[in-house]
Amino acid sequence: MNPTSTTPSPGSTTPSPQSTANPTQAPSTGGKTGQHFDAASFIGGIVLCAGLAAIAYFGFKFYKARTERNYHTL
Repeated sequence: MNPTSTTPSPGSTTPSPQSTANPTQAPSTGGKTGQHFDAASFIGGIVLCAGLAAIAYFGFKFYKARTERNYHTL
């Protein structure tokens, strides 16, 4: 079996940290950033949450009605 070594071979060179560093780019000051408030999406989220809450509420009421027995049948 050949053990694997983690040391680089004598002929290989590693790049210096200065050559691999990416220059930072200045943020653009002009133009539209692409972030804006979307009212339709906001209202859709409210409707979705209200719908899920209604389903959970009626589902819980249905579950309680099916499991609670207040009276015994003959």
